[in-house]
Amino acid sequence: MVVGASEPSGARSPHADVLKLTPRQREVLEWSAQGKTSWEISIIIQCTEATVNYHLKTACQKLQARNKTHAVFKMMLSRCGVRLDDLFDNF
Repeated sequence: MVVGASEPSGARSPHADVLKLTPRQREVLEWSAQGKTSWEISIIIQCTEATVNYHLKTACQKLQARNKTHAVFKMMLSRCGVRLDDLFDNF
């Protein structure tokens, strides 16, 4: 993707799925990216571990990710302006 180039009609922004996340979903993914467990995140953000797992699960669904690691990876790629599909175009 070239910065400043217009995208073809129907092309999705790399941020489209991440923008669907709530601030809390983003927060738990960010803590997960730093290696924190659900229990540790629950202590940090002052909620139950079940609530953290709920936010992780719904974030995975919104990002169409298979697991927490996949969701974190997709979120980080979007921050770099890269879509996962673009990584494999040349293979």
